[in-house]
Amino acid sequence: MSCSYGLTKFIILKKNKINLIAVALFFCAIFLTGIFGSAEQVLQKENTFSFVQGKSFEDNIKQILNEDTISVLLCPNATDCFFYQGTPLGFQYDLLKEMASSLKKKIVFTINNDKEEVKKECFTNKFDIIAIDNDKNSLLDYYLTFSEVHSSSFPILIAKKTANKQTPSQMIDICISQESKIDLTSFVLFEDKKWNVTKQNSSIEELFKKVSQGEEQYLICYAHEAVTMLAYYDDLTTVEQFGEELQRKWILRNSNVALNKEINNWLTKYKRDKKYKQLCQKYFSVKSPAIVRSFGKAKSTTISPFDDIIKKYALKYQIDWRLVAAIICQESKFKTNVEGNRGSFGIMQLMPSTASVYSVDTSSSVEAQIAAGIHYLADLDKKYGFIKDPSERMKFVVGSYNSGPGHIQDAVRLCKQFNTDPNQWENVAVYLALKNSPDYYKHDVVYHGYYLGKHTVKYVNKVMNRYKFYASVIQ
Repeated sequence: MSCSYGLTKFIILKKNKINLIAVALFFCAIFLTGIFGSAEQVLQKENTFSFVQGKSFEDNIKQILNEDTISVLLCPNATDCFFYQGTPLGFQYDLLKEMASSLKKKIVFTINNDKEEVKKECFTNKFDIIAIDNDKNSLLDYYLTFSEVHSSSFPILIAKKTANKQTPSQMIDICISQESKIDLTSFVLFEDKKWNVTKQNSSIEELFKKVSQGEEQYLICYAHEAVTMLAYYDDLTTVEQFGEELQRKWILRNSNVALNKEINNWLTKYKRDKKYKQLCQKYFSVKSPAIVRSFGKAKSTTISPFDDIIKKYALKYQIDWRLVAAIICQESKFKTNVEGNRGSFGIMQLMPSTASVYSVDTSSSVEAQIAAGIHYLADLDKKYGFIKDPSERMKFVVGSYNSGPGHIQDAVRLCKQFNTDPNQWENVAVYLALKNSPDYYKHDVVYHGYYLGKHTVKYVNKVMNRYKFYASVIQ
């Protein structure tokens, strides 16, 4: 009996002790929540910090913007990616956009004209797709993941129309670009005749010019490269097709197993669609209106009808005129009578408060508005003079043009607060996008309050990609 009573007393005391501990923990949790926020908020802050530190810029932006986005690295050339009247065009450019649209994903293009840099990016896993033709039978293929074939091409010989099309008796000099992927090991041309193939450190475009001017007799290139250039050089023609067919594929990110399957399934299906045939006809036919318009003899090296005005004031204020053109294209598509929802106006889409500082308004001429906009860009460039890297500073300037400098400076201060480099746009972009969260826009270092920063992040991405594209194809 006493034993049973003692056991019962012990159990009651034990339960009371557990209850007291539970109550204590409950009030402790309330106290901590008052100081630090909810457990979810605390974890959110911790994850945000590690998120900023531990991932690539492309993945950071995807996660922050909460978008299903495909990141693409693309090399501009006369077939796959070029521009006409300030707008990007090209076989692969259009094909990739069609794919993203069909898969209900957004696509972000990064343009890089340096093929060696693009090759290095194949092993960084930074991009979902890299649109570049890879070396045949490369040992590195083992480490890469390829898409299904998106198109094919074949080697072709180019010469002047006035050249003797019969097999010549003398030594035949044939040039080929050092960058070319054409396999010459099985090269057979003009049987029983002597020929000499020299690789030159020149682009396809430069070699076409040499043949046209008589500096070279013949040129070897792929058919898909020739089609646009033949529209421009109407004194040149194809002589003969030879060699093995090139199966063109994209390089895919190894870790994207599910996405890669989607891409390949889409390619397999799309190539059976009449839209694919129409796309091939658009870019692989010399008589195509798109090719003739973009690469005819009257081929233009201009971006817009306002290039001379843009260059004039860009030179005065020491701003790259192609960046200004990229901003104008994004703001107004070079239209002069555009009115924005919030009062912005004209070709530069200046806000009235900003325009008044530079003495322009809706009645001002297009030239005056462009001059004012470039002057404003120059002043923004000075504001970020502490950023020594010009390419990084450019992104801050573009972002400020869109959002106003106040929000960008808030994001810079947040970077400092969370011990990340405030001179790198990829860090600032993350905190700018987070300014729609009260955990950040109510922070002591934020002076300009709430802002939907993801729109400015998108804006900077679009403008900088367009600028890189312009810079890669026009001086």
